[in-house]
Amino acid sequence: PDYLGRPESPGLLHRHAPEARLVAVLREPVSRTLSAYFHYMRRGHLPTLPPDEGIPRILDGSLGEQWPRAWEVLAFSRYGECLERYRACFAREQLCVLVQDDVIRDPSGALRRIYGHLGVDPGHVPPGLEDRALPTVYSLPRVRFLSWAQCFRPDDEGFAPPAVASLPGRLVYLAAVGVDKAVLRPLLGNPRPDLSTSTRAALRAAFADDKEKVLEYVGPAALPWYE
Repeated sequence: PDYLGRPESPGLLHRHAPEARLVAVLREPVSRTLSAYFHYMRRGHLPTLPPDEGIPRILDGSLGEQWPRAWEVLAFSRYGECLERYRACFAREQLCVLVQDDVIRDPSGALRRIYGHLGVDPGHVPPGLEDRALPTVYSLPRVRFLSWAQCFRPDDEGFAPPAVASLPGRLVYLAAVGVDKAVLRPLLGNPRPDLSTSTRAALRAAFADDKEKVLEYVGPAALPWYE
């Protein structure tokens, strides 16, 4: 998501690899935004609020000053704008765009398309093709616990205070992750929340003007996202 969404990414990639063959996989934008919202809470980049409280505050900008990465939750789902920035740096034929639903429905077919784009052996089948390694944690109590544990493990921007970004701090973080997997996940499960009608409508409205740009890249496959 960072490579696709951050405005500086296309220029930096072109500077270092101007002939690169690029692949983007797009997920239905409301679902992606909800998943990102929980991921950012878990990483300590957003307050741990129910999505029907927090997402409207991202939409109206009221979280932006205190939580400087809040804008990414929405902006990274505006795929048309993101892809246009890549088109400004790379030729159209260098970019292969797929829809996640198609990848899930036919992973082998999607992989063959990617292999063709990259010009490599189309018959290769990698191990673990059906695996999903990074499921989103949607249980709000688990997210709150993991967000607390995150302060012992700095991210790339040094989120954790240096005093706890030490080996003991990292061990505390790993122990907390173990507690989540062994205790909290079996106890609390991972129920995915249903957004309220008003929040879902507000998100669709926020992405509506991006629709035509997205359709240029993936065609009718993306139409259900905006209806």
